[in-house]
Amino acid sequence: MSKTLFWAAIAVLICAVIATPAVGQGCDCENSPSSICSGQGFRITLVAFEIDQDAGTSNWDYQVCNETGLGTGCDAPKDLSHIDLSLPGLGECLTASQQIVLSQLSGFDNALLACGVDDEDPSCDLFGDTGDFVAKCDIALGNLDPGECVTMRLSIAGEQPTLGAGAAMTVTKAGPECVGNCLLGPACESCIEDPQEEECMTRTPGFWGTHPAITSLFLPVTVCGEDLSTVAAGSCDSATEAMCVSGGRESRGNPVYAQLVRQLTAAKLNLAATAANGGECGDEIELLIAECEALCGANKKTISESGCVEALAAFNESLDTLGTTPPPFDRPGPAQPAQCREANGNGLVIGTGSCNN
Repeated sequence: MSKTLFWAAIAVLICAVIATPAVGQGCDCENSPSSICSGQGFRITLVAFEIDQDAGTSNWDYQVCNETGLGTGCDAPKDLSHIDLSLPGLGECLTASQQIVLSQLSGFDNALLACGVDDEDPSCDLFGDTGDFVAKCDIALGNLDPGECVTMRLSIAGEQPTLGAGAAMTVTKAGPECVGNCLLGPACESCIEDPQEEECMTRTPGFWGTHPAITSLFLPVTVCGEDLSTVAAGSCDSATEAMCVSGGRESRGNPVYAQLVRQLTAAKLNLAATAANGGECGDEIELLIAECEALCGANKKTISESGCVEALAAFNESLDTLGTTPPPFDRPGPAQPAQCREANGNGLVIGTGSCNN
């Protein structure tokens, strides 16, 4: 899996639902929970957010619900005609050229949303030309009846590892009245503290396998006793061969071993890149790598039951803690998958089979 999941459930635990601030009051980490009862009576919740390092996008899913009769504390809502997300300060780490799209993921009865993105919101005119990104939707047909919800997805192009859940502003309109609330949303500075104190940079096997020019900067690495010193496919000392495995001839015999090699290679590249940029991923991950690498000669059952593949994948997919993305990772350029495609399914598995010295 290539997506880094930023746990909205954690945000729910650490951000209590609070009173609605007056429109114009600044939103910050103290008054921006992950779920609110809007001034119009609708429950608005940031239910999930993720960054896909390989695709270079981040997605933020918001659910808007009419909770009438459910006993959850929201007032009986009015007819919802408009909702927007003002994202103050987002322009500090993103540019206007990085496309933002707001779309409807799920519907209700016959209600539909018409969504768009601009830096002002004439429907409510609470902010005017703020210079910030505003994503907004109008109810084009129907309305939220009691017990119904609609889910919207805010997508931002251009991977930004430092982007996190921070203070945003949501505005809803029912009839002539617009009401603003603070709510967690994409921001340059996250309100959620990362429990990992070390400054560590991580990329997935998919990233390393399709960015050979960057990968070659941090070779050689030794995985399962093999020195990986090239990114060319078709070689038993190739990091690309180690990471570009799935199905085909490589699934025969011990496919779990091939996945272990894949995640170990990415983890070691992450340690090398972190060290090259003055960071430190910590003793725990180094111990995990050592313990998992000791299983390189083990059978399928032993590797599977160890949980090593999953644990290493979780590390490789975790959020950067370096703070500032260093070059060349800040501008990695488009993926170059040619060597990865050639390696995928060609039967070479590092340290075993035709690559067993």
